[in-house]
Order: sequence, then structure tokens, then C-alpha cells
Amino acid sequence: MEPMNDYSELAQPFKSNPDPTFAGCLNTNKEEQGVVFPGVTPLEAAYCYIGESSLIEGLAALYNTTPNKLKAFLSGSDSTKSEVASLKAEVKALKKQVASYDAFKDAAEEAGLFVTKIK
Repeated sequence: MEPMNDYSELAQPFKSNPDPTFAGCLNTNKEEQGVVFPGVTPLEAAYCYIGESSLIEGLAALYNTTPNKLKAFLSGSDSTKSEVASLKAEVKALKKQVASYDAFKDAAEEAGLFVTKIK
């Protein structure tokens, strides 16, 4: 089974456990997407495969939050997505303003109206 993205030395994501002798997450036995930790060799399986639900539970415990709050944060709320879209539009407009200023500045320099300060 192929990993879901590029190789990482710490964790490799898979859509399901790639171990032919052990199905599901080693922690919960759930058949779900998860990661293989190549540096860890478990006794009962060929790969250390940990499923998504176990990873979320673990991260929630590490960061003193709940699994539901962590899932909401990772997926992004509608208000967050709306705010990001608004900020992207603002950045696009500002880039357009900078481009028109640069074009004006270049034209003004070519016409001899002003000279850019040289440091």
C-alpha cells in the first residue's frame, strides 16, 4: 500500500494499516486512516500504525483540550474560513495597489520626475 504523501522519517500517513498481518489501529483496532511510525517496531505487528482517532485523542491530551475542540480547530469553522477568505481578498487588493504604484514609480523615474534614493 502506498503512503498518502511524501516520505517522512518520523511519520508516514496511510489510508489504512499497511500491515498485512494486523488490521486497524494498534491502539483502538479501528480501521481508519492513520500514520506509521517507521522508527518504532511493535512486538505484535510489522508496523507501528496509529489511527486518526488515537492521534486526535493524544494531541488533545497533550494540549489540554477536548478531541471535539481539536477537530473543530483542525477543520476550521465557517467564521474562520470566511475571515481567511476576506483576508486573502484584502491581500490580493493590496498586491494590486503595490503593482500599480510600482508601475507609476517606474514611469516617473523614466520621465525624470523623481529619482529613487540610492543607499
